[in-house]
Amino acid sequence: MSPPSGAVIINGGAAYTTSPIVTLALSATDHSGTVIQMQVSNDQATDSAPEAYATTKRWTLPSGDGPKTVSVKCQDAAGNWSAPVSDVIILDTLAPTLAIVEPKEGTFIGGN
Repeated sequence: MSPPSGAVIINGGAAYTTSPIVTLALSATDHSGTVIQMQVSNDQATDSAPEAYATTKRWTLPSGDGPKTVSVKCQDAAGNWSAPVSDVIILDTLAPTLAIVEPKEGTFIGGN
């Protein structure tokens, strides 16, 4: 029997997020039956506990700014697990900074 196959998309395909809490859009199919369970991972080594398959899931990214990969694998009724599928989003929680620089004395700023 073939295992299920699927896909995951983080926050509707956004490249960046400012929040570590994201929404996963999941799709999975199985040639021989129904997809019944899924597991999610932030590192493809430590999976969440198996849970009922759903087409959406809120998920918390690991702390620290930078690229974050979320992987999902699904199980069919026969017990076959899919290969992990993943998506990447960049977590950016730091607000931009603005430096105001005073012009040096004698520097002309302006038009005409």
